[in-house]
Amino acid sequence: EPIRSLDERAVTQAGEKLQKITDTWFAEKPVYVAVIPDKADFAEQDLWKIDTGRVAELLTENLDADYIDISSTLELSDYYRTDTHWRQECLGDTAAALITGMGGAYQEPDFSWNAVEDFCGVLWGRYAMPLSGETLLYGTNEATENAVVQYLDYPERSTVYVPDTDSPDKYDLFLSGAASVIEIENPEAETDEHLVLFRDSFG
Repeated sequence: EPIRSLDERAVTQAGEKLQKITDTWFAEKPVYVAVIPDKADFAEQDLWKIDTGRVAELLTENLDADYIDISSTLELSDYYRTDTHWRQECLGDTAAALITGMGGAYQEPDFSWNAVEDFCGVLWGRYAMPLSGETLLYGTNEATENAVVQYLDYPERSTVYVPDTDSPDKYDLFLSGAASVIEIENPEAETDEHLVLFRDSFG
């Protein structure tokens, strides 16, 4: 199968940088890492793809962290047809794997699902044939509604979801997309535990 060229040096550097951050700020804390499989990993066709397994190898060689493998929790239908990202409503198994992998107990969230119709993701404009939009769902409940959210980049925003985002990428309704620092506090939390997440847009 075709494998896209992997910049192993960049992956190694990412692991090394995360290790320096861990050594400086989280030396006595548990550290975990997960690699999100590319949508192409699940396609029946021989598509060019990144070697996800090699990415995981390089990261774990350069970062002292427990690896959480989520690849078995995903399939092609968990990703949007017009976008590279995954669908929130399909991620129960993935969330459970991440939470239990970090030593927590997973509880299925009681979400009310909200729809954004005619969502056209980043692949929509690259397709050579007419491609219809699709429905994007995002889940809300008491925890998401009551969460206190602070964005370093967008001090005027204060919610988990931004459904009226003016971004051309409507997937940015999730935590305002590529924001550098976000702090989320659950005022109903029964502990003072913190999770520090270094994420990409899938996060």
